[in-house]
Amino acid sequence: MANDRPTISMNVPFPTAYSSEFGVSNESESDLQDDGLLKIPKGNLHALLVAGSNGWWNYRHQADTAHAFQLLKKNGLPEDNIIVMMYDDIANDPDNPFPGKLFNRPHGPDVYAGLKIDYKGDSVTPGNFLNVLQGNAQNVTGGNGRVISSTSNDRIFVYFTDHGGEGLIAFPDDILTKEDLNTALQNMHEDKRYDQLVFYLESKRMIEERNVVEDLKCHNDVVKAFDSICVDVNKVTGF
Repeated sequence: MANDRPTISMNVPFPTAYSSEFGVSNESESDLQDDGLLKIPKGNLHALLVAGSNGWWNYRHQADTAHAFQLLKKNGLPEDNIIVMMYDDIANDPDNPFPGKLFNRPHGPDVYAGLKIDYKGDSVTPGNFLNVLQGNAQNVTGGNGRVISSTSNDRIFVYFTDHGGEGLIAFPDDILTKEDLNTALQNMHEDKRYDQLVFYLESKRMIEERNVVEDLKCHNDVVKAFDSICVDVNKVTGF
């Protein structure tokens, strides 16, 4: 089905679970590179990984973001195509029994090793997040100034993990509203800054309302949200 609107999908697996599509891909057969049996989209893949919290009690957010970085690298995405926003106060927190290390599962590897963080501490803000996402290098403050420099042929993957509320997600000292996120995504569409965009969001109740972004559809019309905690298995060996 032809459509001039590129694809955007949002997946919010935990604790609120949604999966949705924003419009229909505008790819045609001519837009795909033939690599044997595989059809590989033209353009580059960019990733923006964000842990929006700080404090030892929020260990999981930075550990999971570091794990996402390692997974992308393991699967061949160059570091130059990955931007990480993380307060970076957990690995060397005095309460960390494994100083300088992070783990996101029992018996798992240290996911902090080799991690490259572009925006730390006070530079982890809603404004910087939106400017990095939209490629507005002139408007970022702090950090190393890297932004997503994408085109209409590129794919963008956003991973965001943190706390949230109805219509908002949190940052260490501020919040990002659904209105501001919606505006940024609409601007990116109008400016043709992507062909496909996947937004993987792990945050409580950000999408209690159906249309956070225009044409965003919930994966499940029945289950709005669920919480889970596994106290008995939240241990690591430090290997």
